[in-house]
Amino acid sequence: MKELIASEALGSVSLIEANWSNERALELTPDMWRFYSDSTPGGPLIQLLVHHFDTAQYLLGPISEVMAYKCSCHAKAEVDDVAALVATFENRALSYFGSSWVSPGIYWINVYGTKANLYHELDFNFWTDPEVDKYTTLFQHLHGSSERTPVEIPKTDMFSDELNEFADAVRSGRKPEVGLEEAMQALAVVEAAIRSADEHRPVTIAEVLD
Repeated sequence: MKELIASEALGSVSLIEANWSNERALELTPDMWRFYSDSTPGGPLIQLLVHHFDTAQYLLGPISEVMAYKCSCHAKAEVDDVAALVATFENRALSYFGSSWVSPGIYWINVYGTKANLYHELDFNFWTDPEVDKYTTLFQHLHGSSERTPVEIPKTDMFSDELNEFADAVRSGRKPEVGLEEAMQALAVVEAAIRSADEHRPVTIAEVLD
């Protein structure tokens, strides 16, 4: 997806939509740390959407502002179990993120450009399978076409890849793909979303980082 965006195959990207949901909050009990709001602030914001924030900013650059909503709808734990927000990127593109921590597992990201759209989805039933890429799809939809064309995805092992990258960073001092700056930026979006939902107002990422 990054390569297609960089090559301008999509034209100018104006919108990203992403959802990561699963039913884990329904399984929470008081003996689990994720049960409590002080150790799991934002519920699905910190447990699931933080990873989409990281990916979206890898694709389009920094997020500048968010307007968010969250609630405790069905889980019996202290934590919120549903979250949704709209984010503005520094390049003026927009994004919608949604997450239900009380629904069957799903993971998808759609990217919308002036020339084409991308639709990416992972089969959550195989999330812990090292060969999860075999169950992942990416389709491209060109302007003026009625077809969604499959895009080949390299088959990798995300677990060994992450460990190998970590070991390489330790040995060589090379900066990892997700380093301190990227991690702080993703966490800042989580914190901004929590403040926005609690205070019923848009919150900038600069406000959080300051």
